[in-house]
Amino acid sequence: MTQSVSSNSIVGIAASKLTGALPAVSGAALTNVVEGVYFNASDPTISSNKSLGFLWANSTSGEMFMCTDATAGANVWTNVGSGSGNVAPYGWQGDVEFYMVGGVSGSTRVDTMDKVTFASDSSSTDIGDFGATTSSCSGSHSDTAGWCASGQFDSANSAAVKYFTFANATTTVDHGTLNDGNGHRRGAAGYSDGAYGYMAGGYVGVPIIGFITRYQYASANQAVDLGDLTDARKPVPCQSTDHAYVIGGEGASPTTRISRFNFASSITLAQHGDLASASGQGDNSAGVSSTTHGYVGGHYSTTHQKFSFASANTTATLANTTTSGHGHAQGAGSTTYGYYVGGAPSTSTVDRFQFGSDNDMTAITSLTQGRYGGTAHNN
Repeated sequence: MTQSVSSNSIVGIAASKLTGALPAVSGAALTNVVEGVYFNASDPTISSNKSLGFLWANSTSGEMFMCTDATAGANVWTNVGSGSGNVAPYGWQGDVEFYMVGGVSGSTRVDTMDKVTFASDSSSTDIGDFGATTSSCSGSHSDTAGWCASGQFDSANSAAVKYFTFANATTTVDHGTLNDGNGHRRGAAGYSDGAYGYMAGGYVGVPIIGFITRYQYASANQAVDLGDLTDARKPVPCQSTDHAYVIGGEGASPTTRISRFNFASSITLAQHGDLASASGQGDNSAGVSSTTHGYVGGHYSTTHQKFSFASANTTATLANTTTSGHGHAQGAGSTTYGYYVGGAPSTSTVDRFQFGSDNDMTAITSLTQGRYGGTAHNN
């Protein structure tokens, strides 16, 4: 005898009374069920938008990731397998190391590439040559490579774009030339949003210019002229995740102005305050960026200034100072520390300070070759 149940009068049933195969059952009302591992032939992206703790396995590579930040469109996926390479929104700061590429030692342009590892930053390692002597280039970095644009390569003014990968740092790749009509220029401030490199200002011989140029990492010869600075100058670069800060600069007259533009909206310059003092302005200075503040130091003095990305007109001169003048130096940084690297005429000192507490500057190491006017790249 068989009988169907058409009401909700049954409130419980012993497991021993269930036999045979169950029909399809909806699990829509199930609760407290822990998600298993999701399999996909590709890695997750920052826009995969899964829940916190979600496990994603790449069935092609065998890598496994956990969602450790579920912010929509800005997920962070931490590699929890034996591999490496977390998936996260682009950040200017490095996780592993920084590279110092090229520059001028005394009066000689060089192609030396030094690397300082954040975990043991008491020593600098010469990892090889860039493939071309270089100085006064606009430097930037993506998640996988360091980029040098325009400036001087092998003693000649150039509009070339070159890069090296962090995985194979001793091999330099030509990436075309800037085709935006602005040609070569030296001393331009460099920025990145992860997909594009940006150049602001600079000079061509005596003329100082105010162009803002963007070039694409994925495709060569894709430079675009985004607009102009409010005045032509050779500025200092700092950046947050979404804004480029164009700081000070030597133009028709020196300025302490801090301007900024949003990477997402092409180019609309906005005033963001001023440096606390004229010391630190111009291309003789170095810019260092934490996730919340910009720092400017050098200009042949030990002055060290700090300003907030979140609030305008909040610049102050810090009590801690650099250990040397660091003229024409470069700035580098992890999420914890900032670094002032090298300087003129042939300074090899690398100074380090801690973000947040802004502790006193410490000379932690020296470059393998004293020099100025190179480019620094965080990884």
